[in-house]
Amino acid sequence: MEQRLRVGILGAARNVPFSVLEPIRNNADLAAKIDIMGISSLEQKEAETAAKGWGIMKAYKSFEELLQDSSIDAVYNVLPREVRAAWTIRALMAGKHVLSETPLGVNAKEALMAQRAAEDCGRVLLEGTHPKCHPVTKRVREMIMHGKVGSLEHIDLNLPVGHGLDGKMVCSRAGALMSLGCHGVAIVRFLAGEEPRVVSATAQPSKESPDVDTTMSCNLRFSSGAAAHIGCSVALDSKESPSVFTITGAAGRIRVKEWFTGKGKSANEIALEQFDESGERSVERIDN
Repeated sequence: MEQRLRVGILGAARNVPFSVLEPIRNNADLAAKIDIMGISSLEQKEAETAAKGWGIMKAYKSFEELLQDSSIDAVYNVLPREVRAAWTIRALMAGKHVLSETPLGVNAKEALMAQRAAEDCGRVLLEGTHPKCHPVTKRVREMIMHGKVGSLEHIDLNLPVGHGLDGKMVCSRAGALMSLGCHGVAIVRFLAGEEPRVVSATAQPSKESPDVDTTMSCNLRFSSGAAAHIGCSVALDSKESPSVFTITGAAGRIRVKEWFTGKGKSANEIALEQFDESGERSVERIDN
């Protein structure tokens, strides 16, 4: 019999049901392989409330108690960004595999330290960059690989606040880059199949909190010569807007409207236009 993966959750963030619990319960394959054993939070009372409300077996008294539990194989780390990497490293050193919420850390140094901890401890560390697993992103990558637009020239991506899982108010406190821009980088990396370098970047600070960026615009370049632009905004007036990206190649263009978290709409749209003599035009609609 295949051994089930026993998972503990670090943090009682609001996206835990959407990100982990519901997908497991609604997917028979996952439900047959994964057990959510318990949850911990900054305060035991908060963990107890979350465990009761979300149907989780156990509320731990502390993060340390969860990590010391030998029955836990892996943890899902959804703690605040400022302490996320530190607890990821502690979990790895405690012998746990880790699925980290995005971003894994607040800078490259933290990411590198977490990577080295995973290597030294012989444990799996994954960053939960959900756009790479989204059916729309996967379909567009497939179209690029099948030559539907020819050689890739440019990716233009714009993410509204509704693309994030953290909620509008959390995104507005974290800023455009840390709440949305990290997903934008994941998308263009995945679509291009290359590692980008930054050419230029600008940010618009919040009037209420000047240290937080309300919008961010970044231009990237790939070794192949292709380029990309990422724009993202935590402005609340964008909350009902879809994520929009355009992929242009030498032989065609793909335009995408993606309703990532639904917002009552599931018909994500992928429109293909080819530049050759056939002039093929097609529209696909893919559910979330």
